[in-house]
This record gives sequence, structure tokens and C-alpha cells, in this order.
Amino acid sequence: MPTDEKIEAFLDAEADALDEIDQLIEKKLQSIPGTYRKLLTSTSGRDPEVFRYLGVDLNVVLKDYEVVPLNSRGPNWVAGLSALFAAVKLQAWVDAYGTKALSKFSEEGRKVVAARKGLSKKQLVAAAVLGVEKTRIEKVKASKVPKDLKERDLTVDVPKARALTRAEILKSLEERGIISPVGILQTQGMAKASRFIDLQPGSPEWAREFQAASNAAKGDMIGLNYQVYQGYTTLESINGDETAPLVWVAVGDKNTCGNCSAKAGKIHPYIEWTRLGLPGAQTCLGKERCRCDLVPA
Repeated sequence: MPTDEKIEAFLDAEADALDEIDQLIEKKLQSIPGTYRKLLTSTSGRDPEVFRYLGVDLNVVLKDYEVVPLNSRGPNWVAGLSALFAAVKLQAWVDAYGTKALSKFSEEGRKVVAARKGLSKKQLVAAAVLGVEKTRIEKVKASKVPKDLKERDLTVDVPKARALTRAEILKSLEERGIISPVGILQTQGMAKASRFIDLQPGSPEWAREFQAASNAAKGDMIGLNYQVYQGYTTLESINGDETAPLVWVAVGDKNTCGNCSAKAGKIHPYIEWTRLGLPGAQTCLGKERCRCDLVPA
């Protein structure tokens, strides 16, 4: 098969995989704002293990923060509300997607890794550039797994995943560096909480901000799903070796954000990249539209 055809075949396989993931996300997306509002305003339906795992009081709701007078709101108020937002986001994701996402991401990630075998790194970088025009795709998974190496379950064993609790699912993803509850708290949680700090209790502004935060939860879910998929597929590409060195590849055009441009060409082990932030929603200003990737160095 000519080189161009190999690249096209790889792009087609990756586009098909992401189409499957998009369909999985879309099925539950419309219900997310309602779930988000319920978990913020009521203790009903909350998972004690998830809230305990994240260090959030199970019995505290949004109203408890709303009634605090403006002159009494300080760092502890912001930190507490930030943690509540983070806990609600993660439980909403597990409730809506959970083990189905784990199974689908693992399945599609393996297909993508198989499709790009035989392509050189140069061809994979070319595929990344072509993919910008073709579709919104994850790109450049450039490691070849030796044929005699048995396939390992690099994330969560699918049959076992069905028996995992919500907290165990989150913990398994955190252990592999795919998500960081602390990172979610410090970025998205803090950003949301800071928008409420100067709003009067019971005011129309508070109500509007609460509605806006609930509606924005759909975007949060899309970003989190692609973050988990990115982590799965990257681990597949390096056969689960978290010490493997990876180089950050950016397209480098005018649409590449400053955060990604600053990382382009940098080399770190996978485990270090999980601390710095994987391509996608963790660090990119374009969130799930990120076109960057990590290539074995």
C-alpha cells in the first residue's frame, strides 16, 4: 500500500474510533445539566465513597455557600466550593459514562494503535497535519509494540470494571495519571467558585451563574471524556510503560495555543507528562479540540 494510502487508512480508523466515542458521549449529554444541578443542591443520589475520596463533606450543598455573607467569604469558602464543584463533576461523569466509557475507550484505543502500526514517526506527524483538515482527531500514537509481547490490560480490566465502585474507577484513572482530582479542583473548580464569591445570596445574578455553571457541565463532560480517551490511547501506544520518554508534537500553525507551543519538542517520561498535563482538556486552551500529541522519543 502506498505511503499516502497508509496515512489515509490510519486517519480513517482514528476518525471511526472518535465517531464511536462521540456517539457514546452524545447519548448521555443532555441529561448532564440536570444531574449536575441535583448533585449540587441536594444530598440525594450522592455517592459517599466519591465524596469521601475527594475529601468533600457529603452533607454540604450549594445553598450552604450561598447563605454566607459576602464579607465572610474568604479562601476557605472558595476552597470548599471548589471541592464541591469537583466532586459533583466527577460523580456526574461516572454516573453518565463510567464503565461504558472505560470499555469503549479501551476498545477504540486498541483499534487506533493497531491501525497505525507500520507507520514511521515522520508519517505519523504527516497524519497529524492532514488530520487537522480531515476531522477533529487524536493523532500520532507512534510506538511499535513487539510482536512477541503479550497484550497487557493497561488501564482497567473490562470485566472487572463492571464490579468497581465509582470511587474505585476514579482512583484507577488517577493512579495511571489519566485524571487528577486535585487538578480538576484547582482549575475548573476554582474557576467556577471564583465567579460566585461576589454574588449576593438569593440574587438574580447568583441564579444566573448557577444556571450557566449547570449548562457548562456538558462541555466539562466532553472534555473529561476525551481526556480519559487520550490517556488510554497514549498508554496503549507505549505498552503501558509509564517511564517511556515522549516528545510533545504540536502542529505549529496560527491556531496552536500558547500553552501547547511552549511544550512543543519537550521530552519527558509519560509519568511526568501526567503531572504537567496531557494534550487536550487538561492544558490546551482549545480543550478537547487540541491537535497535539505525545510521540515516543
